[in-house]
Amino acid sequence: MRKTAFVLGCLLALAVMTAGTALAGYVCEYSNSEVTGNDASNRITGIAVLSEDNFALTINRESVPLYALCKWTDATATTGRGSDLLQWFYSFDTVNLENPFGMAADGNGYLYLCNNDPDRNILVFDGNPANPEASPYRLATSTGDTLYTIDVDGEGYVYVGYCNAENDRVDIYPPVTDNMWTAHTGSPMTSIALPAGQYLGMCVNATGSEVYVSEYTSSLITRYTGSPAGGYTLDGAFSVQLDSLATAIDIDGQGYLYAVSDFASSMMFENPAGYSWFWVVNTNTGAVTDRVDMFSPNGGSASETSAGYHSAVDIEVDEAGSIYVVHYYSWAIEKWVGSPSTGVESVEGHGDLPHTSVLVQNYPNPFNAGTEIRYRLPVDAQMRLDVYNVSGQLVERLADRYQMAGEYLVEWKPGDLPSGIYFIRLQASGQMAVTKAALVR
Repeated sequence: MRKTAFVLGCLLALAVMTAGTALAGYVCEYSNSEVTGNDASNRITGIAVLSEDNFALTINRESVPLYALCKWTDATATTGRGSDLLQWFYSFDTVNLENPFGMAADGNGYLYLCNNDPDRNILVFDGNPANPEASPYRLATSTGDTLYTIDVDGEGYVYVGYCNAENDRVDIYPPVTDNMWTAHTGSPMTSIALPAGQYLGMCVNATGSEVYVSEYTSSLITRYTGSPAGGYTLDGAFSVQLDSLATAIDIDGQGYLYAVSDFASSMMFENPAGYSWFWVVNTNTGAVTDRVDMFSPNGGSASETSAGYHSAVDIEVDEAGSIYVVHYYSWAIEKWVGSPSTGVESVEGHGDLPHTSVLVQNYPNPFNAGTEIRYRLPVDAQMRLDVYNVSGQLVERLADRYQMAGEYLVEWKPGDLPSGIYFIRLQASGQMAVTKAALVR
């Protein structure tokens, strides 16, 4: 009993030490910030991830002018940068890079770049070499609109979005195996008409059955379902509202959507922490599972784990679930590692919320195969729900995520853990609550 009381006292004391600390399920593994000598050397407008730690960036500085494509191979904070590529050149056919924005990679290592030359070309590069090379493929869209976002599904269909277009839309083109890509001219096979807005984010799932768009000023993410052959319709059952301006989105193979958001440019110098978040959304439920503060852990100082001047403009996720965020003004990327929070269910009808976080005693208790844990949050907060043994060792993390105010339920199944006393600890908004659970085999 003395040992149990001591551990409980230690857990309660830890609340004082962690008060006010930002909790997050993701950590920044590295950043090629300006202090590393491995940054992009100018403003970044897009990223395409080929595989873990292998990615390419679009560099866009109109005032210089400097327009380039550059690849990092086996990147770390300090190594991996290749040479700037300034044009697409293939068999005496040349297109200079001009005002490039979004970029995407397919499963064969091709890079698709939104180039805003007079013909509005989609330029395709072979991204497999350390310094990408022009492929035989490019397509002059000749739309007159600014090519801004681009993605490629698992079948090779190419999806293109526009910024400040007269008719907001996503155009869908056939794969590069179609003759139009070597003839360098052709029309989209279908289009998705969008309500008037400023669409800075667009992505498609692997099967091409779901297309997501994010509208900057409303911070609203919507979904269209269908196929390139049959067309798309708005999915009225899905929408996600962010609380800051949505600049880019991407989706992984597990159905999680990743969004990066910022504040209005007029607030950049006044509130740098306000526009440095990325979000994780479960597309099956529409629920936000995580909201990660990229600014606070490093206070905005450039280092090997912080871009420094945060100004997120694009986001990509690789096949391992690592997240890459590029920052326009700091000329850097950040690689974040972690996983989406799972296993937490929102409980409806919670009535008036308490003024402090509440952890309800688990039920049943004692328990055998599993037990239910309820808790209530009075305000939106980053939270963490952990289980410790009587030695004070963490045995399982049940939740680590940003959650809206409300009541939640999570089921804990202890697996092969031995019988004994365990402590369930809730941390949120600088507060902590602990309950004692008895596992009986």
